[in-house]
Amino acid sequence: MLKKIISIIGLFCLVANAGFSQSESYSLTSGRRYYKERQYGQALAPLQNAAREGVSEAQYYLGCMYCEGLGVEQDSQIGLAQLKRAAEQNYLPAQLYIGNCFFYGKCVQKDLTIALGWYEKAADNESSDAQYAIGAMYEYGIGVDKNEKKAFLWYQKAAENKHPVACEQLSEFYFYGKGGLDVNKEISSYWHKKAKSFKLPEWNLSDDGVLTFHGTGTIPDYDNEESTPWYAMRKDIQQIVIEEGVLGVGRYAFKGLENLTSVVIPQSVLSMEDGSFANCRRLSHVEVLWDMPIGMNVAEVFENIHFFSCKLTVPTGKKSNYTTGNWNKFSSVVEKKLPEKSSANAASGKVDANTVYNNVEKMPVFPGGEMALLKWIAEHIHYPVVAAENKIQGSVKCAFVVNVDGSVCDVEVVTPVDPMLDKEALRVIKLLPRFKPGELKGEPVRVKYTVPVRFRLTYK
Repeated sequence: MLKKIISIIGLFCLVANAGFSQSESYSLTSGRRYYKERQYGQALAPLQNAAREGVSEAQYYLGCMYCEGLGVEQDSQIGLAQLKRAAEQNYLPAQLYIGNCFFYGKCVQKDLTIALGWYEKAADNESSDAQYAIGAMYEYGIGVDKNEKKAFLWYQKAAENKHPVACEQLSEFYFYGKGGLDVNKEISSYWHKKAKSFKLPEWNLSDDGVLTFHGTGTIPDYDNEESTPWYAMRKDIQQIVIEEGVLGVGRYAFKGLENLTSVVIPQSVLSMEDGSFANCRRLSHVEVLWDMPIGMNVAEVFENIHFFSCKLTVPTGKKSNYTTGNWNKFSSVVEKKLPEKSSANAASGKVDANTVYNNVEKMPVFPGGEMALLKWIAEHIHYPVVAAENKIQGSVKCAFVVNVDGSVCDVEVVTPVDPMLDKEALRVIKLLPRFKPGELKGEPVRVKYTVPVRFRLTYK
């Protein structure tokens, strides 16, 4: 039987606002651009201007900034007020966001009944993500009485609106006769093929063996590993990073990647099929960003990996969710703090010299720039002999804080590859010379900074 992870999350498609004045249009365009570039401090003023004029998209962005502490001091009351103004204008992303807040207890007290109400409002606006979310709640009895017939009807609506995971759910319902349906493998096959027809997320393989997926869509099912687009380069793949926005991972998508050592899976992933990472015998680290997956058979998704030597990393405070059932197959479960949120009160002009910011107006600069930083790191790396002999390579992503005096502290590995490479990457980063510090409103501040430390073997 297909096993699913259900993580209720909306994909926030942008809806155009009509009838703007010239000033409103300029403020929204400017604020949107800065927001998408993650320059939240610069996005604040133009978004506030547009929001005051009742522009729902600007209200939505402001709501996200205040709820998540992006460039402003986190304030859930202000954030929710802005989101509700946008939602009252039937702005779909705001309706989904509020639903997610109440579903996860993010910024507000968790309330599945209220979450369902907001998902229903979004579903009335033909949101396939909301329709799918409601279907999942009924299928698994999350906040409502379990009802497979209702789940089927909601999945059907979502599938008709081209939701790939809903199509897979319909395929499962017909295959097993769930929800009182007659078993019909022909219809099941139709919905399975329909799901596969959706666009594959964009992907690329870097020179240091990192296979990255980004954008939206679902990594589809494959009949076998030979049919995957990356089969010809399978021996070069050492890390898989699935970025936020990707909806699911299909059957046999990464089966048999013999040199794969680590995987990062975001909260947006709604499903993982049996055999997704089967036979990846060198896999030593799996990082998940979910609050709590439901209904996933870990043993079947990660079939035939060496669990006894594979570590699982989960968000801080969630370890207890992963120490029972199938999850306890991993050798260890460790917690990692999710990326910190900025907490400057940009609206009032307050800047806190002790706060660590993620995005500021002027980011820290290494002497000579980004290329000089990468060159300095490369020149100071001592490739571990044992790692080289065993042909272990990859890119270790490290994070650290650049202080107001430019010095580096709080160094940590964000994306590990191998203990030997991780240790060497930490050693090198701790030796970094002083940066030109980051600035917010003309004042030096502490800023979180990330950089890849690449270990690449060359063969003669």
